[in-house]
Amino acid sequence: MKKTAIVALSIALAACGSDSNAIAKPQEPAATEAPKAADDNAASAEAAKAFPNDQDKISYAIGASIAQGFKNSRPDLEAMGFEFKNDMLVKGYKDALGSSLVISEDALKATFQEFRTELDAKRAEKAEAEKKERENAKAENENKGKEFLASNGKKDGVKTLESGLQYKVIQEGKGAKPSDSDTVKVHYKGTLIDGKQFDSSYDRGQPASFAVNRVIKGWTEALQLMAEGAKWELYIPHNLAYGDHGTPTIPPASTLVFEVELLEVVKKAEPAKAADAKKAKSS
Repeated sequence: MKKTAIVALSIALAACGSDSNAIAKPQEPAATEAPKAADDNAASAEAAKAFPNDQDKISYAIGASIAQGFKNSRPDLEAMGFEFKNDMLVKGYKDALGSSLVISEDALKATFQEFRTELDAKRAEKAEAEKKERENAKAENENKGKEFLASNGKKDGVKTLESGLQYKVIQEGKGAKPSDSDTVKVHYKGTLIDGKQFDSSYDRGQPASFAVNRVIKGWTEALQLMAEGAKWELYIPHNLAYGDHGTPTIPPASTLVFEVELLEVVKKAEPAKAADAKKAKSS
């Protein structure tokens, strides 16, 4: 019964997390500088004091790994209404290792199944609630965006294109205009219509470079109308931005405002064969 009980315990713990391998991995530390040799030696000396032999050290590490896997999942489970008693968790672990379970294996399996069923139901309920919340947020953001664009389009200097994209020229440019296959170098700042900033190359102190046809539709359209040296303010409807899904920093169906400064148009390099042929023809 010992082997079956331990396997069952592992299955139960794995069910608590979204990653079934979580309990087999020690908790990873935050990214830091590479550890120095002196630190490694100190850790080895500390481990030597705590554990009389490698078997003790490995056994401890496995136990700690299992506990950390459950600890990482516990907040999410408790948020769904589950409560866990530490003394019973420890007793169940010890009883499984010692083959002295206070309930039969059939009862243990039935308990696991009941827990899984309830957990699946709560997860489905949570997912449905989150889906409704996203849909409500999407509808609200879409309406706010339409109202904003309708009002903004009436302001002096704001032009509205057929696509729905709006722009205002802050500074005219005098250089080349890019095609959709060109690469451009720009400085920019992006905000939501409430003024909340979500990105800025100015803050990073480094311009961004990218192909004109590899960005959101509103940018692709606007950049081809701008000349080097131009600085525009763009007002981009959600369907020309990040759509209904948004991003981790941009809510779904958000209308966006960008300040864009076109610093340089980097022409797409000629393919090697075409360039060679052109050179041979001219010589």
